[in-house]
This record gives sequence, C-alpha cells and structure tokens, in this order.
Amino acid sequence: MADTTNTRGIVLYYEPWRDVDRSYVLYTEQFGKVRAKAMGIRRPKAKLAGALEPFAEVELYLITSRYQYKIGGAVVLQRFTAISQELARYNAAVYCVEVLHRLTKEAVPDPAIYQLLYSTLTWLDHAPYSRLVVLSFVVKLVQQLGYDLLHTVKRPEDIKVLRWLAVTPYQEVQKLRLDATAWQALYQGVHLWLYEYLGDDVQSEQFLV
Repeated sequence: MADTTNTRGIVLYYEPWRDVDRSYVLYTEQFGKVRAKAMGIRRPKAKLAGALEPFAEVELYLITSRYQYKIGGAVVLQRFTAISQELARYNAAVYCVEVLHRLTKEAVPDPAIYQLLYSTLTWLDHAPYSRLVVLSFVVKLVQQLGYDLLHTVKRPEDIKVLRWLAVTPYQEVQKLRLDATAWQALYQGVHLWLYEYLGDDVQSEQFLV
C-alpha cells in the first residue's frame, strides 16, 4: 500500500524517463536527497511541468511505493528567477547544485544542508554576483558534512580565511577582498579537495566566472 507525505524540496535537476515521464533529484527538508518520478510530465499541458524547474523551491506531495517516490503534486514556493536571467548567477547555481548532489547521499535528512542550499540560492538570486560566495558555499557544505579541507592549502593566512568562510554569513563574505595570490590559493585548495574526494572534476566548474 502506498504512503503519502508532504515536504518542502528544491529541484536539483531532472532527466527524461520513459516516453513522457521524468526522473527528478530533489533535496528535501524532511528526507534529504531523494529521486522521484513525475509521471506524464512531458505531455503537452502537463500541470506539474511549470512547477518542477531546476532551483525552484516547492511544496511536494510525494507518494511512496516499493521504496520509490512518485510526485503526486507540487506547489511553487520560490522560483529564484534572477538566477536564470544572468549567466554568471546561473553557472554558479549549477555548480553549487552539482557539488551538493555529488557530496550527499540519498535519504539522509539534514535540515541544515537544506537551509544552506536555500540561503545560497536566495543570495545568488538577490545579491550582486560574488565568486567568494560560491567558494564559501562549498566550504560550509564540506564542514556541515563533517569533512576537513584545510590540508589542501599551505599558507596559514589561507587556512584562516577558509575557517572564516565556513562560519561567516554571505553578507560579510561579499565584502571580503582578496588579492590574486590569495584567491588562487583558496580556489585551488577547494578544487583539489573536491578532486581528491570525488575522483574527478566537478563538470560545471569550468563555467564559473
């Protein structure tokens, strides 16, 4: 017998499944990362199609059957429309979503990670673009997951900045100014940690500005 539940979720991405369906990956407030099928969503005039776009925060009606989720309904709570209107913001959002997807496991609830993703998308949607905010997201996420990336930087001043990025709100991160040497050291340190952990590059990293 199928169970039903409601939860907030943010659409990470989707891909076609069968002829008229899609398979979605969402990060939800209640269940963590989940995969869910949306049946018939690729048909003309499908009601759910407009709600389940990447980066949208939605109220989901989920049906659980045989350890699989199906999306029975969705109501848009937040669209983050400015992200899709500027290439730098969009690429940054894609990168953050890819990093989160690849670092997190399915069905591991973590409201703090949900809030981090939500606040990051909100910041990318409303504030001037800053590559330091993107870097700060990765550092915050890695720390929240219980990992340590400090070994990938060498200079004490760079270690200090990474620790600061892990705990500082984006409003303050946005104000930080780094010279080219400091930025390169931090960027390379985060890149190296992700490469070591994931075994290859984050594909969307090449599009970051």
